[in-house]
Amino acid sequence: MTDSDESGAPPSPDYIPGPEEPEQAPPSPDYIPSSEHADDEIVAEDQPYAEDASPIAQSPE
Repeated sequence: MTDSDESGAPPSPDYIPGPEEPEQAPPSPDYIPSSEHADDEIVAEDQPYAEDASPIAQSPE
């Protein structure tokens, strides 16, 4: 019995190849978020919206 790769026949039109395993894991990202600047973050609850910033306030009546 031979492998289908060695038979020379094209694969079936209904054939869906499976996912291939990568040879090597992808590299880790250069940027890794940390909590060292957590005090610099702006919390939305602490920053009230300006009343005139709402698109509803600018819409014609």
